[in-house]
Amino acid sequence: MTDSVGGALEIHEITFDAQDPHALAAFWAALLEREIRPGDMPQDDSVLVVPAPGQPGLLFLRVPRSGGERVLRRARRGRAGLRQSRYDA
Repeated sequence: MTDSVGGALEIHEITFDAQDPHALAAFWAALLEREIRPGDMPQDDSVLVVPAPGQPGLLFLRVPRSGGERVLRRARRGRAGLRQSRYDA
């Protein structure tokens, strides 16, 4: 997460929850004039809008709906390293 020179944080991707990750990625790719990662298909659970020089990529992850409730997954960094938490919204 840091480069070897200055120790600055470098963001490679911004992640979004989506019911239809391919449709949302296609919208943002067209709007930002970027490409979707080669090989990402509509049925995939993750779709990446390729980063532009100096800008992060946009990663869209499929998040299922269960009984009308949205299940969200969040990654957070703690003392023990990177952990993933899940909660219902």
